[in-house]
Amino acid sequence: MSALSTTVTLGGPNGRDEASQSISMSLNRDNKWPWTLSAPLPAWVTATPTSGTVDANGTSLSFSPALNAATPGTHSGVATVTATVNGGTATLPLTLVLNRDKRQLVPSESGIGFASTPGGSVLTRTLRVTDNFEGALPWAATSSASWLSVTGSGTTGTSPSLVLTADPQQVPMGVISYATVTLKTSHPGVADAVIRVGLWRAEGGLTALTPLPASYTNIVADKIRPYVYAHNGGTFIDIYNAHLGTKVGTIENVGAWLSDMSVAPDGGLLYVLDKGSGPIVVIDLASALKIATWPLMLKPGESYPQTLLAIRVNGKNVVLTGNGTAYIDGSRFAALPQPFSSNWNFTASSDGRRVFVQTTGLSPASVGAYDVDYSAMANGVLTVKYTAGAGFINGASNGQDIAVNAGGTALYAASGAPYRCSSIDPASLGFIASLPGGDAYPNNVEVTSDGRVICGINGLYSASDIWLHAPNGTLLKSFKFVGYARGLVPRQLVVTPDGMVAVALTDDPKMAFVPIGAP
Repeated sequence: MSALSTTVTLGGPNGRDEASQSISMSLNRDNKWPWTLSAPLPAWVTATPTSGTVDANGTSLSFSPALNAATPGTHSGVATVTATVNGGTATLPLTLVLNRDKRQLVPSESGIGFASTPGGSVLTRTLRVTDNFEGALPWAATSSASWLSVTGSGTTGTSPSLVLTADPQQVPMGVISYATVTLKTSHPGVADAVIRVGLWRAEGGLTALTPLPASYTNIVADKIRPYVYAHNGGTFIDIYNAHLGTKVGTIENVGAWLSDMSVAPDGGLLYVLDKGSGPIVVIDLASALKIATWPLMLKPGESYPQTLLAIRVNGKNVVLTGNGTAYIDGSRFAALPQPFSSNWNFTASSDGRRVFVQTTGLSPASVGAYDVDYSAMANGVLTVKYTAGAGFINGASNGQDIAVNAGGTALYAASGAPYRCSSIDPASLGFIASLPGGDAYPNNVEVTSDGRVICGINGLYSASDIWLHAPNGTLLKSFKFVGYARGLVPRQLVVTPDGMVAVALTDDPKMAFVPIGAP
């Protein structure tokens, strides 16, 4: 007996496909002879038919996955077709493979930061709940704290909205209160999802722009706390409460020569590039302690990355580095497809599924878009697909920064020229419009949690340093805080997770805390 292929792979490329796969088997005989399929089959597969007749014209045998009967990963087994021919037997061994992803509920954001201050409050957020298998699953949400209420239930696909609302009257002043929201479904074999939430309540705080003398090179904002983390390229990281404009702690002995930083989307971990010894340093933000170092595992000819971005895809933290590689739990995974070079800056939608990059310091400036997926099959598979690329968007040169809103539906870029931040279509990467305001030379762009856009410049002699826009692009206000003949440090403008305070580094040098208010 024979078949064009003797391997049957089920589950599809990401381990979520329940489609059947068929083979055509034949026997080098004109007459039809009976055949049977060995039993029992692995529990995770069924076959139709399990017996019949076969001749030279061939017959079809179909296998279907039973995903709920298998644990996440990749499974293999053997089945044998045996035909009885003239009193003898002919056999066809078949290799069966099942790729099985972990089915789970996936919230559009895994970390939320709320705040209640005299200057304003942000106390509600609406998220989407999806099924990574793209089915319609009933879900229910519960909160671990009485001060945080949540939408009771819904169904992925038809009623996916999850509303979180914080009550500041139930929490103490001057501290961060924490809660978790757990998403569950009654459907068997589906993993829960957890959303981490922080609430800052204070009876005081910044009421005006507050610049502090500080010589830092890198800054990053927390995802659930009102904190920003800053370093000067040395060995330690300082922690500031952005709502107060005060230093609240220091993380010592992080590395030898610190570089770019990124906070995990759920606010649990801080990832730091250490150019001195070469690894990615992992810091637990709950304890402010270093818990791991990941060697970069560079291949011959690969450049040392200058940037990194932490995303969360299907419940898994993924760290993308500026040379195009990715790391998960310390292991190196697939590189971003070409075109790619070592000097791209990253931004991503809150669910990690859409990643955008822009070249830095090159003319013309180029932008790329990628779709990202993670599956638990085969000990973890990261899939990155290059979907679009464009250069010289609105005449852009000397690319500096790029930012996208939480939903991945609004994309912005800052370049040395033209002298305005650009709004870009995330799907086609076509130019949409220049944001009003602005001046020479844009080098920062940031999107708040509510969708407002901040464009910052290296203005030297400009009347303003940053411009705040509504989600529809309308100019709301501008701010000036940089000294004469000075400007913002490229890519060093961040916003608290509640969206009310922007923090920027300048080459005065200063760290400027800018209350931009609630939406």
